[in-house]
Amino acid sequence: MWYKQSAQELLAKYSSSWGDTPYMVKKGGEKVFRHFIEKISPEDNSLAVEIDRDFYEDLIAKIILFRRLEKIYGQGMNSMGQLRAAVIPYSLSVAYINTDGSNQGIKFNFSKIWKKGDIEDDLAEYFKKLMLLMNNLIKNYSSSDDFGEYSKNPELWNRIKSCEEIRHFLAEKDNEESIKNYTVECLDKTSKIVLTGFPIVM
Repeated sequence: MWYKQSAQELLAKYSSSWGDTPYMVKKGGEKVFRHFIEKISPEDNSLAVEIDRDFYEDLIAKIILFRRLEKIYGQGMNSMGQLRAAVIPYSLSVAYINTDGSNQGIKFNFSKIWKKGDIEDDLAEYFKKLMLLMNNLIKNYSSSDDFGEYSKNPELWNRIKSCEEIRHFLAEKDNEESIKNYTVECLDKTSKIVLTGFPIVM
């Protein structure tokens, strides 16, 4: 049965893709929306996300980035493959764990995307190469032939994020420079990452 995602579910998907649980995003629907709400408004109020101008600008930038990756991946005969719904959040999560989620005092500069309304060519090329790689990694590290369904399993993400292929990709000079162009120093590692990076912890 064909299912159309609601605006709330799409918002949750776009925002939650920037985090360390791409498998949660792949589950979609009510599950990812509930996940999103719990992260911006947890029971512990001290961990709540501040809903301010920066929050909205970063959120719009995340939507722009996600949709741009959808165009890069393509659809149908012109697509990279048949795993777009998994490849995009998995690729964004790789970028997240190496910026906002790295605990290295840096964060991804979503303001750059917000101001331009798009991503620059070097970042587009970075994600194109990453998604091509991710398309193969999901297949290679899956314990099931149903790759789309298995991408909902945290075990797959744990295998991929620490695999040798990802380490080599990140270490390549061109890739390292591309992502570096989109990072800024974070004065307060904890609060800045929480407010702008949407770390997602199970």
